[in-house]
Amino acid sequence: MVLINVDVFGRYLFGAPVTGVPEIVSLSIVGIVFLQLSNTLRVRRFIRSDVIIGRLLELRPRLGHILQAIHHLAGLLVIGTMVYFVGPNLAEAWIDKIYIGDIGHFTMVTWPILAIIVVAGSITCLQFALHLITDIRIALGAEHEDIGK
Repeated sequence: MVLINVDVFGRYLFGAPVTGVPEIVSLSIVGIVFLQLSNTLRVRRFIRSDVIIGRLLELRPRLGHILQAIHHLAGLLVIGTMVYFVGPNLAEAWIDKIYIGDIGHFTMVTWPILAIIVVAGSITCLQFALHLITDIRIALGAEHEDIGK
């Protein structure tokens, strides 16, 4: 936020923006999102409607946990696929020193952001797997529900 404000004020007041701000901001947003994913999932606030799932878990716990397990499996597959395909890009960016920007104007290596995606994505996959296992165990152990409920 500070960098964006300095860039805007520098552009407006002095006609001289800070070089590389769009690149830094666009990459930092990716890093910020991935660094939050696993904790958001851990506290069960990751793409979830407590109004619906909370009521379902209360009235039909087995069905609620089965639906949560499906959600966690889908998340594991999506994030796992992302990590799987970004991993080789990370290795390539590290070895070949791939950068963004214009030489002589602003350049920045891309591997740190790719590393954040791979590491934080892997941790998120582990969290999805933990939730998946927990929901499956609870669903299998939940008492039989009355059909009339």
